[in-house]
Amino acid sequence: MRSVGSSRRPRWSGCSAGRRADELGVEVRRQVELTGFDSDEDGVTVHLAATDGSAPQAVRAGWLVGCDGGRSLVRKLAGIQFPGTAPEITGYQALADLTGTEGLKHGWNATATGMYTYGPMPGRMVSIEFDGPPTDRQSPVTTEELQASVRRVTGVDVTVHALRTVTRFTDNCRQADTYRSGRVLLAGDAAHVHSPFGGQGLNLGVGDAMNLGWKLALVVSGRAPVGLLDTYTAERHPIGAWVLDWTRSQIAVMRPDAHARALRGVISDLAATPDGTTYFVKRISGAWQRYDLPATTPDRPQRPRPRTRRRHPPRRPPPHRPRPPPRPHRRPEAPCPRGRLRGSGGRPDHHLRPPPRTRGPVGPPGRHHRVGGGHGRHRGRPLGRAAPVVRRAGRRLTLP
Repeated sequence: MRSVGSSRRPRWSGCSAGRRADELGVEVRRQVELTGFDSDEDGVTVHLAATDGSAPQAVRAGWLVGCDGGRSLVRKLAGIQFPGTAPEITGYQALADLTGTEGLKHGWNATATGMYTYGPMPGRMVSIEFDGPPTDRQSPVTTEELQASVRRVTGVDVTVHALRTVTRFTDNCRQADTYRSGRVLLAGDAAHVHSPFGGQGLNLGVGDAMNLGWKLALVVSGRAPVGLLDTYTAERHPIGAWVLDWTRSQIAVMRPDAHARALRGVISDLAATPDGTTYFVKRISGAWQRYDLPATTPDRPQRPRPRTRRRHPPRRPPPHRPRPPPRPHRRPEAPCPRGRLRGSGGRPDHHLRPPPRTRGPVGPPGRHHRVGGGHGRHRGRPLGRAAPVVRRAGRRLTLP
């Protein structure tokens, strides 16, 4: 059965995902949107409406994956419940032309009415108010709406002249009670929504796609039973629930009341410790995530493991071998140029070069002084009994 994807972006084929889809033979329908679907035991019939006013289309597929955002029509038509908690904040993030920003502080700042951050780039503004959700979430954000929010939160008479980019968001936290209903599956924001604090949404959606993609490919190709798709909800739903609770805890410590500020101070002290920093980094990065891998699936019962004998005896440690005695050192016979020694081939007339002159004061007979200049108080001090001294590769050798 063909793989079909719908997209409202006209330049889908120009990106790397579009080129990869073309290589795999995936047909991408552009400028269409889903209006409904009919599901049965063998597949799904998807009804599409063209945005250019052309005739409606119908596509037959084996599975339907809803990746159509928090207001997912696929989830609603599939009858999948979406429980959660209502929002209590309204936030704005914008790049705008601002004046009167001299009284604003950079970084995150808590005020009596909410929180805000200004910078690091000029014109970037984030304003958060704890006044509940907006009255109309579908209406576009205007300069007057953003300016009023910034002034209420910061207490500074900032003027917004123009908007380059702006986003309105809330802390609406909801999660689908299941990620699969028959031949319909959910992934990304269609399965869970939460506040954007901490940037957890992108990792969570990518994790859904990675977990579902290979399983769906094996089922479609007939290399795995359909029951493998049940592990998608079992593995990803607990991680999504944890992310929702994590973002809820962030909202709790951001509230503009005395209890939340006291709690925020305690958490800040814990985060400043090595153990606290390690905990937060592992949690945010997802390094703690683990999947239970059972030996059975609904369509494949567990088989008893046969007992196996050890084919080879355990390897014994090697026997102890005594270390060979050290070789006797050859007595140096004749010095070579630049103070290096070499053998004289056994000649009886071997001799040693006289030691170089000392640079310090001459000592009493029977003693000699340090060869070379030395440094500081060690210059020219006596070394002991008189003996020939030569230089070899940067080291001093005293020979009897």
